[in-house]
Amino acid sequence: MCHPPRITSSGAIEYTVDFSDTISDKITIYENDNKDLTINFYEGNTHTVLQFLSDGRLSVNGGEAVPYKATEIYYTPSLRGSSSGPLRMSNVEYSLSPFGSASSYTLYCGTYSGTKCSWGVATLVGLATGAVATIICAAVNAGLALSLGASIFSGVAAALITRCEIYGMDDAYYSWQFEKYERTDSMSIDRYYKYTGACYSRKNLAGTAYPHTYYYHRWFS
Repeated sequence: MCHPPRITSSGAIEYTVDFSDTISDKITIYENDNKDLTINFYEGNTHTVLQFLSDGRLSVNGGEAVPYKATEIYYTPSLRGSSSGPLRMSNVEYSLSPFGSASSYTLYCGTYSGTKCSWGVATLVGLATGAVATIICAAVNAGLALSLGASIFSGVAAALITRCEIYGMDDAYYSWQFEKYERTDSMSIDRYYKYTGACYSRKNLAGTAYPHTYYYHRWFS
């Protein structure tokens, strides 16, 4: 659950996200004149800082900046056409639950995968759950990463952190693959999509798989 945001005296956006009964992050977001975005995550005694630089790189806790998009992204589109209609304001929302009937998401739209995504750190231990979820989202979809929708990957992030605490890091990279489906009754200005697949603890879709499905609704007003 996301609590209402507020603007701090320094001009940053601040809000709190409850990922579960036991995990809650206070988050502040600030963009400088160079369009570099700094996101602070406060989770208990843990403080994680992500900096999304305007040149497409990500720095974690002040470490060496690395590209935050996957180095290899594959997309196999379907033959089904798409039209967004006349130019309007675009609105989006993400959810772990389907919008309507889950069985109606049957129109295949394509397969996406990123086979080599850098974490930007030597270990996930000590990072806030929201920060790890945001790093994943940055590779899967940058627009999702920098929105409140990043919380939909909090379960995957928490599982990856727990595995790292027990077994150590599997790799300096992670990877992912998702198939995209559209709801059969989508309209040109009101579209419903399902993304289903998995994140992996190693590059090249190897290591431990973390199956995940989320839904995306886009409409124009």
